[in-house]
Amino acid sequence: MSIQDSLREQLDEEAQAKTIIDRLKLAENNSSALLLIDQELGARTTAPLAG
Repeated sequence: MSIQDSLREQLDEEAQAKTIIDRLKLAENNSSALLLIDQELGARTTAPLAG
């Protein structure tokens, strides 16, 4: 994996984290919204590591 690939992956992960934080802020204390976010995050899969 090149440094460019690593940087691209890091930027993507940071963007995903920001999206999750923004959604959690929007949901506030709405238990239905929080449950939906939790289910969506639990269903995520990660790509296998190169190597």
